[in-house]
Amino acid sequence: MTAKISNNVFQIIPKGATPLSHDFNFDLLKTLCETPGVPAREEQIRTVVAKELRPLVD
Repeated sequence: MTAKISNNVFQIIPKGATPLSHDFNFDLLKTLCETPGVPAREEQIRTVVAKELRPLVD
């Protein structure tokens, strides 16, 4: 394994693998982290996830 720091992101990369940071949606992660969603009250999180998944499913 290789440890790498790039753009303030720490990655552990298995030997022979390539980093996929260019495929990672940091804006979506930020939105999910900032959206309120306490246990048993996840409606706002559900809305964000449904919006993101809608184009990918039938």
